[in-house]
Amino acid sequence: QNGLPIGGSTTYSWITTNTNYTSVSNDHIFVDTSAGTVTVTLPATPDIGDNVTFVDYAGTCGTNPLVFNRNGELIMGLAEDLVVDVFNAANTLIYSGATYGWKIGAVL
Repeated sequence: QNGLPIGGSTTYSWITTNTNYTSVSNDHIFVDTSAGTVTVTLPATPDIGDNVTFVDYAGTCGTNPLVFNRNGELIMGLAEDLVVDVFNAANTLIYSGATYGWKIGAVL
């Protein structure tokens, strides 16, 4: 599901995890880092427009970070994993193609 249809809304299925997780395209994840750092591995072969949305479920990413394993793709044009260490963070990573990889966008 990519975005919301014009003039309507859609319902997304959300999963909740407090352990390391391998995401699939268009995942919506409540990530609970209250017990420790959690790593989410991004999809290995994303298509342009694929996205992964996350919410800091317990509001603890500032203490125990959420790490996005880039799984071979760039994130924001960098060959580095993304560390989210901001309390109550919520964003969507959207795949833009091989040049810049995953980009940070608004929550979808």
